Amino acid sequence: MLELDWSDKYQAYSFDDHCGRHSNRSPDTKHHPGSAAMQDQVCNRSSWMKFSQDNLNKALQEEQATNSLRLLVEQVLQDTTEDLRVQCSKVDQAFSQCCVELVQAKTQLEMKLTKIGVQERSILLLQKAINNKEAPLRVAQSRLYLRSLRPNMELCRDEPQLYLYFTSSDD
Repeated sequence: MLELDWSDKYQAYSFDDHCGRHSNRSPDTKHHPGSAAMQDQVCNRSSWMKFSQDNLNKALQEEQATNSLRLLVEQVLQDTTEDLRVQCSKVDQAFSQCCVELVQAKTQLEMKLTKIGVQERSILLLQKAINNKEAPLRVAQSRLYLRSLRPNMELCRDEPQLYLYFTSSDD
């Protein structure tokens, strides 16, 4: 509205300036019939002054509102910036804590993996020991079986029988 009013005033000033340069010797003057009649849309000086002052007042109000809004926006941006900095700090701390926990978990897993490796080697050694005892166990059990086939009174619990019995059950 202010720009439109200013544009109208500038155009009116240009016309008035051009009119002020006219003289009886000006070559661009001519007859304009009906130009002396009062126009319907002509305003008086007081309404022109009021309209112009109202536009200026409205422009000042808008400028003040813009300044207030600008201050509010700047405050919101500062608050948002501070909030983002706080959140960034919290995220950095949480990330650092997660990194520490990750390193601890990795260390624990590596220790457990080492223990598992030791247990696997122990299992292999035990399996090898069991396999190494397999042949003597078969021999003792075969001897016990064959001795159990002895007829009648020959089937007795003598020292070789007891030795085979305890040897096969210890393994």
